[in-house]
Amino acid sequence: MNRFVGTVVDLVRDAELAFMTVSWLDGVFQVMCPAVRPDGGLWEEGDAVELSVSPIHVGLSVLLRGRLSLRNRVPAVITQIEKGRIQSLVRCATDHCLMESLITTAALEELGLEAGEKVELLIKSSDISVCRVNTGRGPWLCGIHASQGLLYVT
Repeated sequence: MNRFVGTVVDLVRDAELAFMTVSWLDGVFQVMCPAVRPDGGLWEEGDAVELSVSPIHVGLSVLLRGRLSLRNRVPAVITQIEKGRIQSLVRCATDHCLMESLITTAALEELGLEAGEKVELLIKSSDISVCRVNTGRGPWLCGIHASQGLLYVT
C-alpha cells in the first residue's frame, strides 16, 4: 500500500462529496471522497490526513503528453520489477518516497519498461483512500475503498 501524510489545503464540498487538495512535501494530491469524515464531522481545510492508494490503482506512463482527466501525476524512476506471468509489480522512487504499481505483464512488455527508466505514476482522485491522522484524541478513522462502495473502518 502506498501511503502519504499531508494537510488539506483546499476543499470543495457538496452535500455528499468532497474534492480536496492535500499538500504533501513539495507537491499535492487531489482526492475525491465522501464529504463527511468517518467520525461524523465534515472534512475541513487544515485537517491532517493520511492518504493511501493500492498498487492496483497506480498506472504508469512513458512520455505521456497532453491533458488527462487523471488528477495526480507523479514523476518517478523504476527501481525494481517483479515480473510475473500475468501481472508485474513495478517499484518506483519519487523525489520523496517509494511507490508500487501493479500492472499486467502484457502492459509492462508493451511499454518496454525496465529498471532505471523514468515514468509518470498516474492516480485517479477517486482511487485514493483518506484517513484522519491520529491526534492522540482517539483512533484513526479511515475511509477504505471496497468493490461494493466505500466502507468505513476504525
